[in-house]
Amino acid sequence: MSLFRRTKHAEPGVAPLEDTTTQARDSDPRRAPIHMPIALPPPGQFYPTDGIPYPNPDNPPTPPVVVPPVIVSLNPTTATVGDPDFTLHVLGTGFKADDVLMWNGAPEATTFVSDTELTTGVTMSLVSVGSVCMIAVQPAIGPPSAPVEFVIHDAPPAP
Repeated sequence: MSLFRRTKHAEPGVAPLEDTTTQARDSDPRRAPIHMPIALPPPGQFYPTDGIPYPNPDNPPTPPVVVPPVIVSLNPTTATVGDPDFTLHVLGTGFKADDVLMWNGAPEATTFVSDTELTTGVTMSLVSVGSVCMIAVQPAIGPPSAPVEFVIHDAPPAP
């Protein structure tokens, strides 16, 4: 049985075809109607090209790569006990507006200048002995930068 048939109203010299698929299927009592349900993924999931929905332990999505910020230099690089208060400029790459400067692991009030510079105020009146301080940048999300040393020298002996 053909699924196409010629219509009566054809243009001269042309015999158009008419789709009779539905007509033939619906007129044959032995054939059940064709219903093809579409399975939609649950909210929060999608079907990648392999057809397996996420999350799937056998085919997990690739996590985003988080690159930590990098400290290139400090300005100034050292201080001496008794120096006046100053602003420490931390220069580097990958800084974000919500990054925080860490002074020996403690968060400091941080000013975002650009994606290559952060600053913080250093109150030297709180420093009484020389030491080596570790400066790092902690982003809101992701690992911190590698720490960089900031040296505070002891005050020179009085004459």
